[in-house]
Parts: sequence; C-alpha cells; structure tokens
Amino acid sequence: TSPPSPPLGGPPPPPPAPPAAPAAAPAGPPPVDPSTATPVLVLDAMVSKEDLASAEEMGEILEDARSECSKHGAVSLYVPKPGVSGPAGSGAEEAAIALKLFAEYGTAAEALACGKELHGKQFDGRTVLASFLPPEAFQAVKGLDCFTA
Repeated sequence: TSPPSPPLGGPPPPPPAPPAAPAAAPAGPPPVDPSTATPVLVLDAMVSKEDLASAEEMGEILEDARSECSKHGAVSLYVPKPGVSGPAGSGAEEAAIALKLFAEYGTAAEALACGKELHGKQFDGRTVLASFLPPEAFQAVKGLDCFTA
C-alpha cells in the first residue's frame, strides 16, 4: 500500500520570508562632545607624513582647510612641522601634535560648530576626527615651527 496522500485543502504554504535587512553601515566615530569645546579645534587626519614633506602640498591643504574652517568665524591655522615638540607635560609633545591641524577661533562656539561639521568627514581618503585643545597647551603649539595660514 502507498502512504496516505495529504488531505486536499490543507494549510496554505507559509508566506515567503521577508527580504533580509541591509547590513548596517559601519558606525562612524562618536560625535564631538560639546562639553569639551575650547576655541582651539584639533583636526586629526587632515595631513599625512607625505603631505608634510611638501610645502606646496601643505599650502593647498591649508587653503582647503581655511575655506572650510572660515565658514564658522575668523580662524588661524597651524600644522606643526615634522620633528617639532613642546616641552614634556605641555600638551604639545610631538606624539600629541604630529599630523594634526590646529584651528584657533575667537570662541569655543565657533570651534564647536566647525568641529561638528568636519568630524567624521572624509579628507583625501582619511576620516577627520575633531577634538579640542586647552588654550594653555595651544600656546606651546603656537611657539613651535608650524605651517600656518
């Protein structure tokens, strides 16, 4: 004898599975913390070692940075040259300032507005990270040999 046939008019087949949700985009850097804002914005990943080796390239980067940063107020830009370092404990030691662009504004609000706009953006294939530097530490940076604009 053959196995019994399924009854006619049985339960309907299950509905097709919903399409898989698209993979979440990779999370960007955490947002800029407004409670840390000072008039000195630090932009990490705006320059590379290769950029620092070319005065012409640095001129172009500072021009681009001024174009973006000046949307938020009068600004002075500083990029410490390779190998320069402030005194130990100053906050301007080489490891703390290498490959960073410092933007000095008149107010913390201006620096914060710029930081919020540029933080997480791509610049020459790198992700820009914005943070702030206490003005006292920045005085040590300003005393170093820097590319300026």
